[in-house]
Amino acid sequence: MKLQYFFFIYLDDLLLTGSDCASISKVIKHLSIHFSLKDFGSFHYFLGVEVISIQHGLFLSQQKYIHDLLTCTKMDGAKTIKTLLTTKDFLQLNDVSSSADPIEYR
Repeated sequence: MKLQYFFFIYLDDLLLTGSDCASISKVIKHLSIHFSLKDFGSFHYFLGVEVISIQHGLFLSQQKYIHDLLTCTKMDGAKTIKTLLTTKDFLQLNDVSSSADPIEYR
């Protein structure tokens, strides 16, 4: 099994996560020697991204952020419209398919 680590830094907020809890604990312990840290345990929301644990990893969603943004701007009752991006297609680097008709989305 390949170990993966993710270390997110935003101003004075740090998020360390990965596939090996023991190694992560060692890193946190080492960092706490040099810095004042607070370990909040598992994370569920970070920088507008909701994090949900699933069987094969993590599911990342911005649904809560969008809902809060719409509520704050009093647009939570607005009608929905079609999106430019389909939810069934996979994006690929250097996709050579024809581009969408921009007139349709103006």
